[in-house]
Amino acid sequence: MAVNTTTSAGLSAEIKEFYDRTLLERALPNLVFVKYGQKRPIPKGNGKTIEFRKFNSLKPATTPLTEGTPPTAKDLSVSSIKATVAQYGDVVSVTDVLETTAYDPIITETVELEGEQAGETLDRVARDVLLKTTNVYNVGGGVDVDDIASTDKLTADEVLKIRTIMKRNNIKPFQDGYYLMFCSPEQIADVMRDELWQSVNSYNHNGKNIEDGEVGRIHGFKFIDTSLVEPTENEASTPVNIYSGLAVGKNAYGIVDIENGSKPKSIIKIARDDDSDRSDPLNQISTIGWKALFTAVILDALGCMRVNSAATEVVADADTTSSDSSDAGSQG
Repeated sequence: MAVNTTTSAGLSAEIKEFYDRTLLERALPNLVFVKYGQKRPIPKGNGKTIEFRKFNSLKPATTPLTEGTPPTAKDLSVSSIKATVAQYGDVVSVTDVLETTAYDPIITETVELEGEQAGETLDRVARDVLLKTTNVYNVGGGVDVDDIASTDKLTADEVLKIRTIMKRNNIKPFQDGYYLMFCSPEQIADVMRDELWQSVNSYNHNGKNIEDGEVGRIHGFKFIDTSLVEPTENEASTPVNIYSGLAVGKNAYGIVDIENGSKPKSIIKIARDDDSDRSDPLNQISTIGWKALFTAVILDALGCMRVNSAATEVVADADTTSSDSSDAGSQG
């Protein structure tokens, strides 16, 4: 069987398309926060600014109509929120081993790794924007995150309070009637301890719509599990690790539509004999990279709530794999 090797012809359009598709397919499963924002493409020729538009609600018409007299027409009110996209990306260099081995597996594996990196990068960018919301709920009722004690954990009762706040603020749920709660595994585990918790396994057989990363539902919230929600230590007299979940409603935030006009793109350059790049005179280096234009923005502060709490943390067992007899004796 013939072995594919690098040639002066470089990569064909079909192969480039394959790598772009591989990058995107590997990136998409890692997108949690990016999936649920209001999506807008980047219009070509309009610079780096993207505009999100929100139609404001009409006030209730409580004044009775006068018989035979048409009411005065109202104008629609539209709020415009603009955000500036930035470019993200990374690159890996590969030595001239590509000249003596089949390069396709090496490039494919690298593109897959970069796809995972791209997905996590864009999701972290969106997460960081959402965590800056001024709408904050501290479990335990304190006005400051430093008031949270180790016993102030996220429970089903706290979730019900959060739902009440969202409803009182007229925040609409998503089309399926549920709000979303992005949480760390630790916060979700605390809520799971409630007997009212409904796991995915208990309702999956009913044909209900299951979101990627969804682990269960309670009190009108779907819970999305993500390890990107990382703890930070507060400054209480007895410091506590604080986990920050995110409760969101429909159209609470906007993102660039990465599947329509701003897909992460692979950039692959193979060292070639006709390469005029003087920085690599012996054509020893090939590069494999990706780039994407992206941004996220909060559209409705009341619809994006940061939920701070302590959590029951799982402490890993001590390493018992050592063959050292003194270690074994110390565990007695």
